[in-house]
Amino acid sequence: MNKREVEKYMPLAINSIIRVMNENESIDKESLELPKEFKGYISSFGAGIIQSGLLPTVAFFENKDSNSKSDRSKITEMIFSMLNKKESYKTYKLLDYLLDNKEDIEEIKGNILNIAIALKLAMRTFKFSDK
Repeated sequence: MNKREVEKYMPLAINSIIRVMNENESIDKESLELPKEFKGYISSFGAGIIQSGLLPTVAFFENKDSNSKSDRSKITEMIFSMLNKKESYKTYKLLDYLLDNKEDIEEIKGNILNIAIALKLAMRTFKFSDK
């Protein structure tokens, strides 16, 4: 973890949460509510990278056939939108990006860990709902 990098990613994290979760783009930050499961998802994302590795963790989070209450793949969308800084996160997945950039995987892993920490901190500024 690099504190400066995490601080650099904080504004991007807030914008990424708003962009990914606000599909109709009519809700402002104050009225946007995140599913309460996201607290656990973002915590387990970082732990998963440490325990299982980057690729298995991202593959797990991008699995649409899981029995999770909320869409876990939104977490990887948020991370990829911050990492990539382009709109391609809607059509191109984080796992595909990692597989296409295997030669830079260690640098990307460090960035993703810093992004995940910033995202976890940024989520604290939003309301959580039971819906």
